[in-house]
Amino acid sequence: SEVACALAGTGCALAVLPSGSGNDFACGLGIATLRQGVAAAARRIPRPVDVAWFGDRPFVNSAGFFFSGEVSLGADRVSRSWGRLRYPLAAAGSLISFKPTRARWIFPGGETLDGLWTLAEVGNGPRCGGGFRLTPAADFADGRLDFCLARAMGRWDILRLLPRGISGGHLEDPRVLYPRSARAEVELIEPAAVHLDGEATRLPAGRHEFRVDPGALQVLAPPTGPGFGG
Repeated sequence: SEVACALAGTGCALAVLPSGSGNDFACGLGIATLRQGVAAAARRIPRPVDVAWFGDRPFVNSAGFFFSGEVSLGADRVSRSWGRLRYPLAAAGSLISFKPTRARWIFPGGETLDGLWTLAEVGNGPRCGGGFRLTPAADFADGRLDFCLARAMGRWDILRLLPRGISGGHLEDPRVLYPRSARAEVELIEPAAVHLDGEATRLPAGRHEFRVDPGALQVLAPPTGPGFGG
């Protein structure tokens, strides 16, 4: 994420070799293995990818709030030797003490979504959390972000809902909203955990803006991938 955001707007293309514990950005590009990453780099044909902004901080894959942010904070305390199990283990630990958070989402045209929220994942790409498809229709190059907003629910409901997020089936739940927009604002009524491309922190209460810089990053990616044409 740091390299991608540094290259945004420079015209210099990014090559991606998946070697992390989640590889969500790479898999969204259609690069699931090192061989595929090397092949894409060797083709030397860049694809434009949008860069998203949360206030003055850029991200290229996803930003998560509330339970999603708590899981990312928890994953920082789990050894990377666990690989993709880091996030499920962190989710189990975060669930014990988690409580829904009050916030207000504001979209162009005056649409406002207020209340208590379990999680929110804002996707520039379709995958997050080591394989979850919370924003399955997100497209890296459509100039907008996908907002997966889950209203307050109990721990058992969260446990039932999360496995459906692997396939995207969570969107069938009426408590999960899915607006898509190039711009939006979130007003945090209370402090909240947040991650940008998996890098987690806590934010104080306040109002923050999302926006998209279309095609700002050039990526050496395959001609097709799940994160294009969503």
